[in-house]
Amino acid sequence: MSTQVIQRYVDTQGAAQHTGLSESFLEKERVSGRGPLFIKAGKAVRYDVRDLDAWLAECKLRSTSEYAA
Repeated sequence: MSTQVIQRYVDTQGAAQHTGLSESFLEKERVSGRGPLFIKAGKAVRYDVRDLDAWLAECKLRSTSEYAA
């Protein structure tokens, strides 16, 4: 019987892979305060994958005109 280890916290590279976004985009969003919640421990930045999923869910739109609002 194999067990699957689910990683709850990921670094910026892992967050980029999880979301399909670039690392630089996530870094810019982190600086601006518009990105997903993150954890800062010393120099290390980590994202909780549940926060990434919640943030992506908040980005859902039905129309491009919603984005301009």
